[in-house]
Amino acid sequence: IQTRFAEVETADLKGSRNEWNATIEQMDTWLADLKRTATALERDLKHIRETKLVWSLSLENAIKQDAPQEVIRSVQSTLDLVTDLEESTNAKRDETLVLQTRVSEFRIDLTKRIEMIGAELDRRRKSALIVDHVPLWHAFGDPQVDLSLFTQVFDESRRNWGEALDYLRQRPQRITAQVLLGLTFLFLVWYLGKHAVSQVGDDQKALGVLSIMTRRPLATAILLSTILTEPLYPKMPGAWLKFMSILLVLALVRILPELLPQRLRAVPYLLAGLFILHRISIVIPMGNLLNKLLLISLATTTTATLYWGVKTISRMRLAGPSGWLRVIQFALVVGATLGFISVFLSIVGDTGTAYHLTEGILTSAFTALLLWAAILLLRTLTVISLNTEAARKLQMVLRDSESICTGCMKIFRWTGIGAWAYYTLDGFGNLKTVQAWLNRFFHYEMDFGNITLTPLNFLYFLLAIWLSMVISRLLRFILEKDVMPRTSLPQGVPETISKAVHYGTLLVGFFFALSAIGIDGSSLALILGALGFGISFGLQNVVNNFVSGLILLFERPIRVGDKIQIGDMGGVVGEIGIRATTVHTWDGADVIVPNANLISNDIINWTFSDHKRRIEVKVGVAYGVDPETVLNLLPSLAAKHPNVLDDPEPIALFLGFGDSSLDFSLRCWTKAPAPDIQSDVGVAVNRALVEAGIEIPFPQQDLHVRSVDEKIREEFGSKE
Repeated sequence: IQTRFAEVETADLKGSRNEWNATIEQMDTWLADLKRTATALERDLKHIRETKLVWSLSLENAIKQDAPQEVIRSVQSTLDLVTDLEESTNAKRDETLVLQTRVSEFRIDLTKRIEMIGAELDRRRKSALIVDHVPLWHAFGDPQVDLSLFTQVFDESRRNWGEALDYLRQRPQRITAQVLLGLTFLFLVWYLGKHAVSQVGDDQKALGVLSIMTRRPLATAILLSTILTEPLYPKMPGAWLKFMSILLVLALVRILPELLPQRLRAVPYLLAGLFILHRISIVIPMGNLLNKLLLISLATTTTATLYWGVKTISRMRLAGPSGWLRVIQFALVVGATLGFISVFLSIVGDTGTAYHLTEGILTSAFTALLLWAAILLLRTLTVISLNTEAARKLQMVLRDSESICTGCMKIFRWTGIGAWAYYTLDGFGNLKTVQAWLNRFFHYEMDFGNITLTPLNFLYFLLAIWLSMVISRLLRFILEKDVMPRTSLPQGVPETISKAVHYGTLLVGFFFALSAIGIDGSSLALILGALGFGISFGLQNVVNNFVSGLILLFERPIRVGDKIQIGDMGGVVGEIGIRATTVHTWDGADVIVPNANLISNDIINWTFSDHKRRIEVKVGVAYGVDPETVLNLLPSLAAKHPNVLDDPEPIALFLGFGDSSLDFSLRCWTKAPAPDIQSDVGVAVNRALVEAGIEIPFPQQDLHVRSVDEKIREEFGSKE
């Protein structure tokens, strides 16, 4: 068998391994069912034997007591039925055990074959840079040269077609799901072409992609539905994988040229040609002259295509912003270098390594183009979805649709990068090696006292913390942008709920992170005890501010947006954080105030119960002015201001007799604290007093001289 494996191409070996792994999974299901059946039959058999024993004793007792013949015959008949049931149940149990044994033996045989395939793949991978066939200049005289290409292509195609049909016959529900998925995408593309053009808005990129989708509906549906091939067909055989890859190539050739810039529109056609050349080369035995020529042609064409791509992208970078073009150019340079190495190895006779390099380059390029096209299509669908009438009813979509689209694109992009890396490693045959290395690295154990940790535990710890932060931000975004604006909660309550959800999510994520690194309840209690010991010495202020922040959030003596005054500083509360609160002062500065200061000190909150504020304008008039005139004049001036409230109405008070004037006070209420209102009212008072001829006196003082020097008296007297 190992010898026959050596004659099979790598793709077919991987396909057979996937198919047999799927068969083993099915066998495991069968074995579990057989085990349950055998257990149930054994339980029934035990019950039948107990029943048989009871009826046997009853028959013996009836015979000993000389019971009537009818009773004896009835007991004997029942005993015979129980005996027959025992025999049939015993036979079913034996059949089940035999079938279980046969399935187990077949499973063991398949497991050995899969191990042999793995050994063969490892051998091929480790045989890199080893000349396994004659060089090209010796191949022309090789007696093994066979040019029966069409016969081999026909036989290989017939074998692949038969394998694909057998696979589909065993899984009809999978192909049904694939067809339904394709029809769904086809209907979706048709519907979008009819109704979605107006929903794209001014997004020119989305408009262009939508136009291509509507002009190529079948290719778009095939592309989108075939992306889900692997989830629908886990462990698919090589024949079905080849068929699906052909569908993808045809779909890409129809869609990609119009998505790419003008200079790169030949890439899909070159890719299709290289793919066909690769399909032809793998059906011919390695070492054959024709196989060598095709492999050299394939590697040379691939290298030339990549080199042309490097030159084209260099010109594109000079014409505009580079961005991802720099990364793409670097990848193309690496691919072209590997392609040149593949050509050299094909010539000198290292056909196996050359084949793997060429296949890896083509797989990487094909996957990159496929995922790039899929990301563009998904972006267009996202833009359309965000502009639908149902989505626009959500405030978060209405206000932040661009941010949501950007976030979705980040998810699509990083998912695509991960998928590209996965399939590239698989194409070069290094996926299993990388997986094994990562498995050893992440499961390397490190002992810390009674706790054993691995890098995988630390990864789970960081992942739990990161996910809790992402989920917290998402929940706060939904609450603040869409849920809270629809409610009529008191001021400060939405911020309290948002903060509570934020801290609660982080706390849950923290406990998940601790469990990921193996810290149980007792260890957590020890950590909290040590933390409490540290708090008692050096973290008192931190904990004090944290607890004060919780008091501010739940008791709400101040709220976000309140206008407060702390000593000589006044401003608007910007954010109540875990340690400190930000206050935006009237001068435009942001002051960070520790939460403990807001709890322990006196705070003037101008907007705690309402936003009304009383302003007072004091004025003095000259002696001799009628106070009634002033008292009637001042309230009418304040009432004319648009921001002065009618209830309570403005009032003027006579404060008393000053040193130089009669003192009055104009008091009125405004909708919100605003220094400009007090200034406007003061200006109006001054203007009205001037127009009414009422004098605002200067301060006056009488100086009484009790004793003066004679020289000064004479001097002033002479001047008089």
